[in-house]
Amino acid sequence: MRTSFALLGLILVMVVMAFLNGQDITDDQTQATIYSSQDNLEASANAEGQETVVHAFNSLEWVLEDTNTVGEYIVETYQEYEIYTDENGTVIQELPTANFQYLRFRE
Repeated sequence: MRTSFALLGLILVMVVMAFLNGQDITDDQTQATIYSSQDNLEASANAEGQETVVHAFNSLEWVLEDTNTVGEYIVETYQEYEIYTDENGTVIQELPTANFQYLRFRE
């Protein structure tokens, strides 16, 4: 009886390990999507017929979106943006993300 439980436990561990190893594939697909979006950004810069290659740099910044007064508190709402810039620091594209932060201050 004990050996059957041990064998069942071993099979269960192997199934869990196989499942966790299969998740690495989705991470690679996510990275491929990020790389392809940067390639599309470079291609759109070249679509005007220019031969220059634009290297886009990605950064994340929090931007103040709203300020409200709730009771005795001031609540500031910040939204995260993806900022794409070229080598000279010129902003090419700003994309809002779904991430928000709320800061609460006492008046």
